[in-house]
Formats: sequence, C-alpha cells, structure tokens
Amino acid sequence: MQDSTIEVIEGSRPRFDRPVKILVAVAGPEQDINAALVKGALAELEAAGAEVEEISLPRVGDVPQALALAERMQDYDGYVVLGAVIDLPVLWSEVARALTGLGMSGGLNGNGLILAETPAAAMQLALPEGGNAGGEAAASVLGLIGLAREWGGKSKGIGFRA
Repeated sequence: MQDSTIEVIEGSRPRFDRPVKILVAVAGPEQDINAALVKGALAELEAAGAEVEEISLPRVGDVPQALALAERMQDYDGYVVLGAVIDLPVLWSEVARALTGLGMSGGLNGNGLILAETPAAAMQLALPEGGNAGGEAAASVLGLIGLAREWGGKSKGIGFRA
C-alpha cells in the first residue's frame, strides 16, 4: 500500500503533512448565531493547523456565487459555509443544492448553514456546546480534503483489467 498524505485515527480529525488553506464564508444577518458558528468552526480548523481566511456576506443566497468565484480565482483547499436561515426552507434547499454542485465539481465544502424555525432554535444548533454546526462543518471539509489528498495521486488507468 502507498504512503498516505493523511493519518486518520478513529474518533479524531485527519492529520495533514502540509497545511490546509480554508475559506470560511459567513452569511446572513443573524450576527449572534454566526458568531457561535464561527467559534465552533475556528476551534476545529485551528486544531487541525489550517490556514483560515474569513469573508462575510450579507445574504445566504450569495454564498454559492462567492465560493464559485473563490474556486476559480483563489487557491483554497476547501470552504466552510456558516449562517442561519430562519423559516425559509426553499432558500436553504437551493443554497444547499448549489453547494453540493460545487462539491461535485471539486470545490470541497462543509455546509454549516442552519435551517431552523426560530432564532432560538438556530442558536442551540450553532453553539459549540450545543449542536456545534460550525465545528461539524469544519470537520466535514477537513475529512473531504484528507480523502482528496490521499486519493489525489491514484489513477484507475485505462482499458481492461486482467
């Protein structure tokens, strides 16, 4: 078996042989909820030794376009998306669909967008000592980056296998 660029230990985060560069996109007007999401995400990213840049966007609906720009014009290993959508499931669904499309085309991302009926419910999901949605989104993208680095040098080849 080839040497891997990451080491995964059950119940812990990947360890990288070179730094991971992450863009954290924080969106929407829910400042207190966003602050809780950022706190959880940064704790996870810092523990993994990631280099982090953060942008703020006024509307959640702007996130897919901003990340598409970053994917074309910058050199990030992945993205963490944070924000809260209060009682607008169609908006949340459309943004989630766009983020999945970005991920399928190589723009690895952890989705920390919360859909909740009330700001109080969203806060419970956002708090690091609660649902820790920001930390979970960061852990998700770190795991995906680990897989991409592990599988990056492998090829299935062409033609038939013997």
